[in-house]
Parts: sequence; C-alpha cells; structure tokens
Amino acid sequence: MLVLGLTCGRADASPLSPVIRQLSSQDGLVSRVIELRLKGWSGREGRFASAYFEALNIIAAHCPDLILLLGDRTETLACAIAACHKNVPIAHVHAGDMCGVALENQNRAAISSMAAVSFAASLSARERLSGAAVHSGAPGIEDVTPGDGPRSGLIVLYNGYAPAKTMRREMEEVLLGCYMLDTVPSTLGITVIGPNDDVGAEGIEEAIRDDAHLNRGIYKRVGSLPRTCFLELLRTKAVFVTNSSAGIIEAPYARIPVVNVGDRQKGRDRTPEGILDCPPVAEIIHERIAEALHITVNPRGIYDSPIPGNRPSEIIASTIEKLLNQGERGTGI
Repeated sequence: MLVLGLTCGRADASPLSPVIRQLSSQDGLVSRVIELRLKGWSGREGRFASAYFEALNIIAAHCPDLILLLGDRTETLACAIAACHKNVPIAHVHAGDMCGVALENQNRAAISSMAAVSFAASLSARERLSGAAVHSGAPGIEDVTPGDGPRSGLIVLYNGYAPAKTMRREMEEVLLGCYMLDTVPSTLGITVIGPNDDVGAEGIEEAIRDDAHLNRGIYKRVGSLPRTCFLELLRTKAVFVTNSSAGIIEAPYARIPVVNVGDRQKGRDRTPEGILDCPPVAEIIHERIAEALHITVNPRGIYDSPIPGNRPSEIIASTIEKLLNQGERGTGI
C-alpha cells in the first residue's frame, strides 16, 4: 500500500521527514514524498488553483492508498480537496494547532474536516478537535538534540504572511535590531536563512538582498538549508530570531533562546520559558536579543509523544497502517 506525502516546500517537508522514514519501515507500506512545483500562477488564489490541479495529476499518476499532509498552507488545503475529489483518504499531521494568521487556522480546520485521521501535536490541539484526533506529539522534535558546547551567534529566519511591502519593512526592522548589538560584528555573527515560499516572501528577500550589511560581511545569508544543517545551527547558535513555528516547536528542544517577532505564532502552544515576544520594531528586538543571551530554556514536554522514547512518528505510522488494513477489510476507510 502506498502512502503519498504531498508537500509545498521545507515548511511541511522538514517536520514530516521523520514520519516518512518511519512509514518506510512498516511492513506492507511504501511511502513517497512529492513536492508540488507550482508554475505560472501568482497570489493565494493562483497558488491554490495550481496546487489543486497538480495534486490531481499526481494522484492520478501514482494511485496512492492514502495522502499524508501536514499543517495549514493554502496549497495543502488544495491537496486535501483534490484527494477528496479522487476519493483518497487523508491523514493530517499537526491538526488542531493555532497561530496568529486567521486564514491558516481556517485552512487547518478545513483539512482536518476532510481527513480520515488527524494527528494532534499537543494535548491542547487534541482538545480543540473535541478529542477527535490522535495525540501523537510533534514529529519535528524527534531529531532535535540540545547543544552541549559553547554557543555564539544569531540565527534569523523570518517568513511571510502579509503583502510584500509589509514584509520588507518588518524584515528591515529585524535586521536592524540584530545589528544594534555591539558584540555582533566581532564575536556573534549572524546567519540569515531565506524565507519559506509564503505570501510576501519576495519582500523579505528584497530586504535581505538590498541590505548594505550583507556586502560588509556582518552576516551570512543562506538559502534553504538541509534539515540537518538547520538543526546544527539550533544546537550551536546563541539566539534564534524568528516568526517561524520552528521557534516555538523545535527550538526549545535544542535549548536555544528564541526572540519571537510579531503575531504570526500567536496562540500556538508553547513553553513558558525561553521564548521572548516582541513586535517588529528594531529597538525592542535589540533589547530582547540582549535579554535572551542570559536566559535558560525548558521545553516542558509540550510536544512530546505519549509513548516512551518520544517518537511521534511511530504513533502516526502505526495508526496509518492500522487504518489502511481496516480499509482493506472494508471496516475502516
């Protein structure tokens, strides 16, 4: 039986990777991941349409027994609708989460409503679904380990959620807030990771490209890092400046302090320790970074798996296998 993961880029492919590995080890299951290649469309509506038609073509070509989806992107919603139209059951990972972007919350709820099984990364997320989801934990934490050596430097990762002009202005404030630390040029260093392919990402890219500090060697700009490299940065850098869910979910497990900028992650389940909130204002970002250099982090197990060994992917894979076996016997799907 084929489980086919459809992803839209690193935002969902990266945390889904432990699940794909685990599915491949299950007897009788074959798992594959296909990243959508959206072309010729722009804007949310265009990306939705492109993702829908591409998902239809992929499903027709591979004839999967189940479609595996993660998260809340508009393109992910399009994949879910395509799967429903092709009568292919859906497994939805990170169902029941909350964030500060209303559309993403609506997308997530709609995907879960179409899913044959939903997996909640936290107990609170399961409660939001009225207990109708399997509590698995967050698969993205499985390969995160805390750093045990000295830390130095900043990681900056800022993702889009608004028009390009707004995102450019916010990214300029984020970069300026990082530069204001006197120690940055000589002892810390800044690694700036390019944004996900979200709404407004072009504004963030413009702010990075046009920033004079890039050419003066004060920071290093990298594109889309392999997951292993990103996790190594979490283990070795001193502070993570971001508006990404990685700052709320994975970062605390690496014991790196986080400066959470803006409202993009508002409402997401989180540890009360080690995450400092601030608006996208350079002076306040600067203050929070200086404060973060002297705090400790405790993830509090919010995204842990309920089984020994903290392996959310095992719960997800075994549940999917059971569901598909029931469907074969005509009692499940």
